[in-house]
Amino acid sequence: MVPDLPDRIELTKAQVGGFVKPPISEWLYIHKQMVEAEKEAFGVVVNSFEELETYYFRHYRMAKDKKVWCIGPVSLCNKENLDLAERGNNKASINEHQCLKWLDLWEPNSVIYACLGSIARLATSQWIELGLG
Repeated sequence: MVPDLPDRIELTKAQVGGFVKPPISEWLYIHKQMVEAEKEAFGVVVNSFEELETYYFRHYRMAKDKKVWCIGPVSLCNKENLDLAERGNNKASINEHQCLKWLDLWEPNSVIYACLGSIARLATSQWIELGLG
């Protein structure tokens, strides 16, 4: 049974997989770092949207007692090999001109670009610009 959830959820050992194996020391170290970083964080970013999982979103927010931002789903890309190979190859799903036009509507420094994963690739100059703010 999965503890601390609003509903009773039961999983078999086969469904849980690697979670029932003894932990590897490197993973324990990484997990400890993640837990410590999360304690210091202002909030948590979640790859979902509140309307899909309202009940669990509220439960998670109360359990964390921090801000929780749902920004997903961010991984609804095609699973075909050709599509996977072409990810991030300057093939925008929206018109670049329309995107820039939309950005121009906002005040300077009021839009945040979040690149989560390997779907989008940035040029070095863009990384520098993001880093400098």
